[in-house]
Amino acid sequence: MTTSMKPASEILSPREIEIASSYADGDTYQKIADQLCIAPSTVRTHLASVYRKLEVSS
Repeated sequence: MTTSMKPASEILSPREIEIASSYADGDTYQKIADQLCIAPSTVRTHLASVYRKLEVSS
């Protein structure tokens, strides 16, 4: 089964889903970081992982 056929919950961690959802809703790295008590660079790292796992190139 390819990545595109699996539900996101089988590909992404709960934290990645949480961050990706917030980002998709228009939240900035800083706002997400503040809400989750993490660094903005950690948000960026999680989103990079999401893009890689979902095979998003840009």
